[in-house]
Amino acid sequence: MGSPLVLITGVTGHLGFKVLVLALQVGYKARAAIRKADQESRITSAKSIQPYAGNLTFVVAPDITAKDAYDEAAQSETWSGLFYNPAIKGTTTLDIVPAPSKSDSESSIGRFEAYAFSKIFAHHAATEFMEARKPSYDLVRITSGYVQGANELNITTSHVRNGSNNALMQVALGEQVPPAKLTGQVLLDDVARAHVASLLPKVKVHGATTNFIIAGNGGKGIPWEEIADEIREQFPEEVATGKLKPVSEQESLLTSFDVGPSERALGFRFAGKKEMVKSLVGQYLMLLESEQKARRPNPKRQYLSDPQLV
Repeated sequence: MGSPLVLITGVTGHLGFKVLVLALQVGYKARAAIRKADQESRITSAKSIQPYAGNLTFVVAPDITAKDAYDEAAQSETWSGLFYNPAIKGTTTLDIVPAPSKSDSESSIGRFEAYAFSKIFAHHAATEFMEARKPSYDLVRITSGYVQGANELNITTSHVRNGSNNALMQVALGEQVPPAKLTGQVLLDDVARAHVASLLPKVKVHGATTNFIIAGNGGKGIPWEEIADEIREQFPEEVATGKLKPVSEQESLLTSFDVGPSERALGFRFAGKKEMVKSLVGQYLMLLESEQKARRPNPKRQYLSDPQLV
């Protein structure tokens, strides 16, 4: 029997790409759904993907709200698992029930609230589908905290600040954000690992009720001032030179989750602030050095172009 095949969407994103890498590394074949054909080269050029190129194929799904968006991706295949981003219509196109109705007051909410609501709608849509259809497969939810960590697809320091990573980078660069900032931080690698680990036969699931909560530091939200202290401890030279300006005055909205059942079921402990800071701030500093090096004058080029020496 050959390697099992998984369909993974969102592979150009923060979490989806890491899930793809880990799935390939542990021996799965992967079919990656992308929205644009030119995104394929961005994925295949990544160093961590290249050893597994033979086990990776792509399918283009330009409109995930279309009813047949993933038909081509799933034709004539036996899947060991299915990953998808729970946007409302993205969920319904993966054979889920119609999206629940939205409030008439949606124009009064902000971008963050709208994003949060989309996750809630997707959650309910999937639950209703499982209860109504009673399919032969299981639905496993990975409910993660505030995801922090290096993304191999980042190629500039501005890219490092995309998405949820910006929360930690604001602290690292001295940007205090009013009012209190959410905690519940979790390492990117752990969330991706949870997705892949949930496919293992030894992991017990229970129809539509399986929900693994993934949050670092034993589930206890890490005060952002502690993140600032960790940055100073790991990167004292960069703090001294002003490359990093960790801010300790950031107010924190502390959260707490019971992650014990998830850690026991998935077979590993979720990382804490040390690993998050090392991963994300370390990548930022590496890219910063590359950018600064590219801007430095080339002495040899200056010498050859000096008109006084011609």
